[in-house]
Amino acid sequence: MELILLVLPVLILTAIFPVAAFVFIPLDLACSVNLRDGRIETIYTISFGIISFRRRPGACLEVLLNKKVIISRRACGMMKRFIGRRDTNRAGSSTASLTGLVSAAPAMVRAAIRFLRLMSVHSLKADLRIGLGDPYRTGILYGALAAFQPFLNDTPGRSVSFEPVFDRMVIDGFIETVIRIRNPVLLITTGVKMCADPEFREALGYLSGGIE
Repeated sequence: MELILLVLPVLILTAIFPVAAFVFIPLDLACSVNLRDGRIETIYTISFGIISFRRRPGACLEVLLNKKVIISRRACGMMKRFIGRRDTNRAGSSTASLTGLVSAAPAMVRAAIRFLRLMSVHSLKADLRIGLGDPYRTGILYGALAAFQPFLNDTPGRSVSFEPVFDRMVIDGFIETVIRIRNPVLLITTGVKMCADPEFREALGYLSGGIE
């Protein structure tokens, strides 16, 4: 009896801890874009507590524990072969596919709104050097961007700056943003509700088929 009283709390805590962690630990979706010499390098990261999954060029998938890489797999070739097996000779014209996508648009918009309500911008950092090759057009673009800069920097965790380059065409710099989902359980329940919606499933069917 004493052994049961000692083991029972441990079992209860073992069962409750994963559920509590999934409810209270936020889910972060990060995207980092580096622009250098006409090249674009994009890194995607999904973080849940001390566990992260990162997709970067060269090493397609990395698993991190406390920001240290523990697994690095080059799965790009396998993913491309898997995607390449999709049958592209589907029946129907491009006009019919486009009509289907238009009819599916309301369901996709409703789904996007539901998911966006669960998300918030946790951080946003950007430092860009922009030149259009023409001083007049560069000045107009910089003036438009500068008008929004105070609103982009009005909260902690956000730092956005633009630098005009008038003598040549160039886009250099970086953009880093983190989207936070404070309650991942709501993300799952929302996804289940959307999958139960016939219009949403039909919209997914059109999107998976694509436009001829």
